[in-house]
Amino acid sequence: MKVAIVGAAGTLGSCAAFIIATQKLADELLLIDPWENMLKAHWMDLTTAAAGQDVLVRRGTFKDLKGFRYCSGNRRGAVGCYFITF
Repeated sequence: MKVAIVGAAGTLGSCAAFIIATQKLADELLLIDPWENMLKAHWMDLTTAAAGQDVLVRRGTFKDLKGFRYCSGNRRGAVGCYFITF
């Protein structure tokens, strides 16, 4: 299963991403947030924390959601933490 978190640089989004990655609740985790520097820091931490879990953790933009079945959020920036399964 693939999961995307919009708002992944915030407190709730980063905590949710940590649980999903370390508990292997998804095969792929896509992190999206307009706060790029904080997102990069969380992404680096998560890739280390999820090492050995066989979970692909990547960061991206709303464009990376193109073609996905379900999408939620605001194209001008994150409005919260949304879990998107597809």
